[in-house]
Amino acid sequence: ADLNKTWNGVTPLFQAVANGHVEVVQILLNADANPFIGWRWFWFFTTSPLSAAKEGRPFLRRKNPAKYDSYTTIINALKQATRKSKNYKPVATHLPTEETPLLERFSALHLQHK
Repeated sequence: ADLNKTWNGVTPLFQAVANGHVEVVQILLNADANPFIGWRWFWFFTTSPLSAAKEGRPFLRRKNPAKYDSYTTIINALKQATRKSKNYKPVATHLPTEETPLLERFSALHLQHK
């Protein structure tokens, strides 16, 4: 099954996050579900799974500690998944031993002291 396919604008990961299912979120993230695909409503409103988890968590822990803890676990799992996502591509940089192109272009530039 395609884990990133939307059904009525919702992915399985988003649905699991919105309902607070910690184990299902972990299973989907381990199966490479994309944590960046959010819920889209009429092409102008989008909510990410991380935002949905933050909105679902109670403001105070003492009101509902079990729900607060489960959403905290979901938030931490989503943060970790977004850091390790396959969609992340590192920026190509030069080797530390190479000259930077900008300095090569302006090598004739000299600063004058007053």
